[in-house]
Amino acid sequence: QTELCETHQENLLFWCNDCQRAVCGVCIFEEHMKDGHKIVKAKDLIEEKKDSIKTLGNELLEGSMNRKTAIITEFQISILGLLTKLQDCTAVENSVKTAHEVLQRVETCTDNQSSVLNLTQLESLQNTLNDLKIEVKRLEPSDSTGNSKLISDKCINGEDLELPEICCIDNKKKLFGRLSWEDEKLHLYAIVEKKMKADVIIKISLLQPQINVKNPEVFLDVTANGKNLGRIYIRLWSHLRRAQNFLELCLGTSGISYKQAKFNTFTRVNTPGETMDGGDYISADNPSVFESKSHLKNLEWGGDYAKPRQRGMILGAGAGKSEHDARFAICTKDDPGQVFQCPFGEVVAGLSVVDKAIQLKSENTKISDAGLVV
Repeated sequence: QTELCETHQENLLFWCNDCQRAVCGVCIFEEHMKDGHKIVKAKDLIEEKKDSIKTLGNELLEGSMNRKTAIITEFQISILGLLTKLQDCTAVENSVKTAHEVLQRVETCTDNQSSVLNLTQLESLQNTLNDLKIEVKRLEPSDSTGNSKLISDKCINGEDLELPEICCIDNKKKLFGRLSWEDEKLHLYAIVEKKMKADVIIKISLLQPQINVKNPEVFLDVTANGKNLGRIYIRLWSHLRRAQNFLELCLGTSGISYKQAKFNTFTRVNTPGETMDGGDYISADNPSVFESKSHLKNLEWGGDYAKPRQRGMILGAGAGKSEHDARFAICTKDDPGQVFQCPFGEVVAGLSVVDKAIQLKSENTKISDAGLVV
């Protein structure tokens, strides 16, 4: 609704640029025209101001987003640098342990061959440390002012230094997962722990840009009767919802995970199409109950998704029923004459672990841990 002029009770349809106020038609005739003031329509001025506000707002928004992106990118680079240092720490820690072992062996060494082997091993360790290109600096026990002692003498001499522990946190669920550098890869264990001791805690959202979203790699640690059988690495075909569901269960982002899930069926043992079937996980509501429902709905099954049976395939094993869609199987023997209804990934390492578990056929075969390779 247009405001009225207090003097003439006419609509304020104009704007005087010289006086910087709204005016009516009578005001223009009686006051502004004789002084040569520049008058414009209020409607046109409002549209002009709107355009200016939009332009300035968009520039501000774009600039802010660019700054935000730059800060996040810089932070992610810092995180990667931190994880690289963790890798270096692990390498140095392993070198320390090996050096101690070699020095202990030297005390009891009595022949030339053993001496040569020990020397060769130490030289190899020295080369490994040199490859890390770490600048060694002497730690000083005081701050920049020299007033307070920040580092103990034992720490300076390397006696109290420990390998830093890093973990991830899912802020929404307040759950933690361990980060570890193993076999030249960064492993993120299932984020299911309510408490975790760590020197550094990283939000999972900061690691997500580093994940291979096209073909993510996950891992399963398998035990039988409490004995560790080894680790299986699986590459998922992430264009399939069934693979996405499997990834969530390995990582625990849905609130449930494959950690402590069962492998309870061994199918067609020692014949073509042999598989180890599992996927019943511990219920989030009742730790004594196992479930096999999927987190995602409408998972693929049959039709164009069916493929000939091949060793190493990961496939759905819930008969296409939504209440059992978390179940999966790992094939260990080809059977090209038959098909699996929906394979969604393949084992890239550790298939011998599955072979071993199938031969044992233990009812107490479990996934002791699971996670993602970052």
